[in-house]
Amino acid sequence: MVRETKFYDILGVPTDADADTIKRNFRKLAIQYHPDKNPTPEAESRFKDITKAYEVLSDEHKRKVYDQAGEEGLESAAAQPQNSPYEMFRQFFGDQFAEGKEKRGKDTAHALPVSLEDLYNGHSVRLRIHKQVVCSACEGSQTAPGKKPSPCVECGGKGVKLLLRSLGPGMVQQMQIVCPSCTSTGVFISDDDKCTTCEGRGVNKETKVLEVKVERGMTHGEKIVFQGEGDQTPQIPNAGDVIVVLQERKHPTFIHRGDDLIFAKQITLREALCGTTFYLTHLDKRTLCVKTSPGQVLRPGCVKAIPNEGMPCHKCPAMKGQLLIQFDVKFPEQLSEKAIEQLLPGLSAIFEEEALPENDEAEECFLHDWTEIPGGRDSVESQLDDPDGHAQCVHQ
Repeated sequence: MVRETKFYDILGVPTDADADTIKRNFRKLAIQYHPDKNPTPEAESRFKDITKAYEVLSDEHKRKVYDQAGEEGLESAAAQPQNSPYEMFRQFFGDQFAEGKEKRGKDTAHALPVSLEDLYNGHSVRLRIHKQVVCSACEGSQTAPGKKPSPCVECGGKGVKLLLRSLGPGMVQQMQIVCPSCTSTGVFISDDDKCTTCEGRGVNKETKVLEVKVERGMTHGEKIVFQGEGDQTPQIPNAGDVIVVLQERKHPTFIHRGDDLIFAKQITLREALCGTTFYLTHLDKRTLCVKTSPGQVLRPGCVKAIPNEGMPCHKCPAMKGQLLIQFDVKFPEQLSEKAIEQLLPGLSAIFEEEALPENDEAEECFLHDWTEIPGGRDSVESQLDDPDGHAQCVHQ
């Protein structure tokens, strides 16, 4: 039996409502009463109640405690801090709305090319950016000291104008456009009253150098965020972020795949059969002596792994992936019997003629290089259609 129904009543759902119904009603009410959509004190209070009710009823454990002991039971059992109602809204909807009425400027993205060595060893890069900052002389007002802007006469200080356009007899279309005189600011400033530092723009250009730290184990496309380093605007209190996006350059030796590194190694037929040893310079300048196990035969295209010699894991660089060696066997065009004997003594005995089974006949044939028949598959099939082995004529 449910002790209290307050949270259920706030969301407008029955006490036995399933998770989908609770989620659906929360979505509808949260959009309806969000302060950006409904800027009244009553709506803001209702929005906080809605998010609090959803936070409890969407959590299986909290809902069970609430059903048995009500809000008092939740308060006595609370062991974790409560989320902000706006944080709950952001987790559900994403960043469709800013938190409350607090707005921020647009983010600025910068691509930063980095080498595979930078991602393996870590690197620090100085990135010079050009951004827009609020004028320190007029503090964004666009006017000289002691001067004030006057409301725009053309739009009445609204920043927009209503435009009526006739579509036909008795039909009029009403459109809202940006005021061309004040460009949506709603004010007019004469040339004599403009700030001389920013020339009436309210902002100035500034160059800043950011220290970008590429940590070990970062990957292609990873983002490094500098909060509040974006362009500033007088009408928006908070500046946006500068987002640095890592762009990995192609490496001449290694292929980067997840936490692993891939190295392509070409070997001879002798090395494939008898084993091989070679040196490999790693991304941190260490030299690795790579050896195959005795008696191990390397097939074309086979892949062998060296544990803990791949890319370091981000935030835990002591853990590394694997270094994968992909072998490509280079075969000789042809081998004489003497060369075979030199390659592997005793192997030439394999090529001795095999005695034919008694009372059986076999035709001796040798393989040659394959050359495609003119006409392709259709030409071959047309020859196979003739039981005597002769090509068939095509009648016109």
